This record gives sequence, structure tokens and C-alpha cells, in this order.
Amino acid sequence: MEHTLSLKDYAAYKTELEDKRRTSADLLNATIEGESNFDFDRLLAESSFEGLPLDFIASSLRLEEVMSKIWHTHTGHGEKKLKLAIGYIPPRLNYEYIIIDNVPCYALNYALMAVFASDVCIIPLRLTRNDLGRTISMMLKLQEYANIYEMSKDTFFNKLIFIFNDVAHYINEERIKNYKKELLKCIPKAKIFDEIIARQ
Repeated sequence: MEHTLSLKDYAAYKTELEDKRRTSADLLNATIEGESNFDFDRLLAESSFEGLPLDFIASSLRLEEVMSKIWHTHTGHGEKKLKLAIGYIPPRLNYEYIIIDNVPCYALNYALMAVFASDVCIIPLRLTRNDLGRTISMMLKLQEYANIYEMSKDTFFNKLIFIFNDVAHYINEERIKNYKKELLKCIPKAKIFDEIIARQ
């Protein structure tokens, strides 16, 4: 791993990662090409979060192009390509955790790949009616989509854990309880963190 980057340094990202084809798009492209001797190390960049060192693979503006290839390839099983890509990680790296940062409302295909690749999916949820309704609708739609690809309903919902995020200091416990009830009414097997993430 050659570089230590600021996660907010766009110039370094563009020069050292995107231009040198060291991104998630290039990792996923390797699964399409079936590269057996893929050099995973060259994708990794180093950074830190709150003093903790971390390795990361940057996203890419080319990701949409690669996703299109994944879902229209003759090999099929596009939903499993991200899981296959994670398999390129050398055992010697021995990561305790791999975090996939995904925007679920961007496209069902992105979210579906993340679900198939993950043991646990943590879903942040803000305490607004709009966010609650949108998240519930998205999860129910995604479950129907996952079922088409032979992931059972139980398997899908057992992966999900919800956490209330960006909670303002003036929001009382009763409101949080009501939102939990509403979530459980629509998704009975939903698991919800007791802790919340307060607004910063």
C-alpha cells in the first residue's frame, strides 16, 4: 500500500486512485473478466478514522458502467459479484471487519449485491415520517427482489439491523418507541439497536 490519503482529499483520490484504476470499479471488473491472479494489494489505500488505521478501496465514477456490465453479462449471477470480489482479499490480511458503504436508495442492484455479500446490514434511519416510510418501502421491495435470486425471506431479514440516526436532543423517548412500533408493524422480524446516534 503506497499512499496515505485524506478521505476528503479529492485531488489525491483522482490522481492516485481513479486515474490509476485503483477503485471498487476495477475490483468488480476483475470478477467480470475472471482474473485468477488479480493483484488486490494495488487497490488498497490507507487512511484513518478517529485515530484508527484503516485500509479502503475508493468508489469510482466508473462504477455505473461496470454495474451495467455485471447485470448484462452472459455469466449471470450479478447479485453475487461483490461477494466474489471480496473473495480476492488475501487471507494474510485477516481483516476482522469489512465495511461496505452503500447508498440503498440509489439503485436496487447496488443494494442487492451488498446484501448478498454481507453477514450483517446496518440500516441507519432518521426519525422522520418520510425517512421511515421510504426505508420500509425500500426494504420490502428489496426483499422481493432478493427472493427472485433465491434468498429466502428469513435469510434476508435476519441480516438487517436498524439504528436511529441523527437524533436531535429534543426528541423524546416516546417518539422513538412509536417509530420502533411502526417499523415492527411493517417488518415484524426487524432487529433494532437500543442505542441511537445523536445529531452532531
